[in-house]
Amino acid sequence: MKRELLERSIELNKKINQLCTNKDLVQKKCSHIGRMECTLLQLLAEKKQGVCMNELAAVLSVSHSRVTRIVDTLVEKKLVNRFPSEIDRRKWFAKITESGIKMAEQSYKYTLKIQENILARLPEAEKVLDAVEAYLNEFADVLDSFEEDAN
Repeated sequence: MKRELLERSIELNKKINQLCTNKDLVQKKCSHIGRMECTLLQLLAEKKQGVCMNELAAVLSVSHSRVTRIVDTLVEKKLVNRFPSEIDRRKWFAKITESGIKMAEQSYKYTLKIQENILARLPEAEKVLDAVEAYLNEFADVLDSFEEDAN
């Protein structure tokens, strides 16, 4: 494979990562909460019920103490409620409040607006998305095979 093509692919990957980070920063400014807080709110909004703190930590790939700090911040802002399990006193759950749902919806609307603007600028947007999806699927498959080889 041509080295130029490989290097272009690497540069595009870097650019995708940087753009996603920048999008998160813009979204954070618009919703006045941090990236992880926004991600956690989106997760809780999808679930629409209490979610165990351990499950949140696993889904977000962070420690239990980090999730606790994030939830503490969201509780202070009245975006999330925390409550103990009725079955196991050691378990705690987080549930999004009405204000939290509104914040998650606002954040999601902003994300949709960004995507709408991007797609409007692309000729044959569906073909572009199909190509990106194929690339990402192959990327994931190759990473999985390398991970298996490492084990």
